[in-house]
Amino acid sequence: MDSSAIETIQSTAVKAEQPHNLGTPTPALFHDGKIISIEHLQQGRSRFRGLYSTNSIDAFATYAKAHPGGEGFVDIDTMRASIYFNLGSPEEPGHGDWRATLTLSPTAEYAALLNIEGKKLDQKAIVEWLEDWGAYVVALDKDMQAIKPAKAIGAIRNISIKATSESNHQEKDFGARRSSVEDIEASAEDGIPYAIGFTAVTYDGLAQRSFTLRLSVLTAGDKPLIVLRPIGLDSAKEAIAKEFQKVLEDRIANAASLVLGSFNPLQ
Repeated sequence: MDSSAIETIQSTAVKAEQPHNLGTPTPALFHDGKIISIEHLQQGRSRFRGLYSTNSIDAFATYAKAHPGGEGFVDIDTMRASIYFNLGSPEEPGHGDWRATLTLSPTAEYAALLNIEGKKLDQKAIVEWLEDWGAYVVALDKDMQAIKPAKAIGAIRNISIKATSESNHQEKDFGARRSSVEDIEASAEDGIPYAIGFTAVTYDGLAQRSFTLRLSVLTAGDKPLIVLRPIGLDSAKEAIAKEFQKVLEDRIANAASLVLGSFNPLQ
C-alpha cells in the first residue's frame, strides 16, 4: 500500500468522524443513546458562558464595555435589552450562551400612576393616594392653575351628590305627553379639582416626565366614585420607549451593536 492510499484512508476516517465532533475539547460519554458531558469533572470549563442580569442601565453599559464586540437587541415593548457575547456569525456560529440582560422596572411613583389609571375609587382611597404621593402631585383647576394641597384634599373629602327632578306636561288634542328628568350633580364647597398633575421619573436612568390626570366623578351610586385617567398615556409610553433606546445607544456607544427587537438562539 503506497503513501497516497494511506493518506486517503486517513482523510476518509477524519471526515467520517466529523459529524460526531462535539465542537468542544470537553470529554463526553455516550450512554443509553444520550451524550453525557463530563466537563464538570475537569479542573475548569472548556469555554466561558453565563448570564449577567441587571435592572440598571449604567451597570448594563459597564458590563458591555468590559466585553466589547457583542450583539445587542432592544425590545422597547417590554423595556428589555440583551447582548450576546458569543453569538458568532452565520458562517462561524457561536453557542450564544454568554449574554447580559437588562430589564427596566418602573419606579414606585410611576407604578402608582399606572396602577390607579381608570380605577373607580371612593373619596377616602383617592385622598390617601394623593397624600401618599404628595411629593409628585399637584391639584389643578380648570385653568390648569395649582390649588393648595389642603384645599384640594378638603374638596375631595366633601364631595356630595345632589339630585334634582324636573317634570314637563304638554296637552295635545288627542292626548298628553309627560316627561320627567332627574339631574344628578356632584359638587363640593371649595370646588372639585379639574385635574391632577403628576411629575416623576418613570424608570431609573431615564428623564423625569410630567403627566396630567383628568379627574372624573361618577354619580350613579349612593356615594361618589372618583376616576383618575392620565391624558395621552399611550403616547407617553411610546416616547419613554424611544428614550430607552436612545439612552442605551449613547451609554453603550461602540461596545456592542444594537438593533430593535428580540433574539432567541434556538438550541
